[in-house]
Amino acid sequence: MRRTWIKLWVDQCLRGSMIAELTPEQRWIFVGLLLLAGDSEIPGVIYRRKDEDGNLLGYSDVVLADTLGVEEDEIKVGLVRMVEKNKVSIDGRGVISICNWKKYQSEYERKKSGRTNVHPDDGQKSALDRDREGDRDREEEKKDGRKSGPLSESDIDKKFSEFWAAYPREGRLAKKESRIKFGALVKRGEIVEFIKGFHGYLDFLKHQRIKNNFEQKPMYAKTLLNSRWQEFIDFKYEANL
Repeated sequence: MRRTWIKLWVDQCLRGSMIAELTPEQRWIFVGLLLLAGDSEIPGVIYRRKDEDGNLLGYSDVVLADTLGVEEDEIKVGLVRMVEKNKVSIDGRGVISICNWKKYQSEYERKKSGRTNVHPDDGQKSALDRDREGDRDREEEKKDGRKSGPLSESDIDKKFSEFWAAYPREGRLAKKESRIKFGALVKRGEIVEFIKGFHGYLDFLKHQRIKNNFEQKPMYAKTLLNSRWQEFIDFKYEANL
């Protein structure tokens, strides 16, 4: 299913692994691959065509270079680097898959389902309104006294205080908004997975500091709470032996 747009994580592009792990040329190549993956009939998978047996066949380095307007050598080196950094995978037929595509683009289907009864003249404005950060979370928070499964609002306050105290100091801004997002997250039943993602993010910062000798500036807590935690669920720091 081809898309008319894809999501790019602002903090990740400006201060995250794209900056730390990829050269400027490679960053554009990766963005170009994301665009090709969004334009694909198979979400997140970049391929040229199918053979007679239905097997996917990938693009050659020459065609990719021409499509993205870069040198062929830059494609070769860039793809090797992206595979090493677990940004893409490439099979034996040259088919490229974007790693964590579903996590990066997970909000697309939810937002798409909310557009069914929008008047054409109002489409652009409604889409922008729905994309405003925190709108859905604020609506959840307005329901005073609402229970979150076994957790009351006071229980959520306590858990949020623990999270806030553990969060890197530089990222502790917009506390009130962060509490709103945290509460909505708990009410959606995502707290267990969020904790995994939070610890994965702390491991990522440690990895950047120790293994890459790079003092990664932590993203704001409200940004992590805004689904960014999903990127780090499986990240584990592994010390050198």
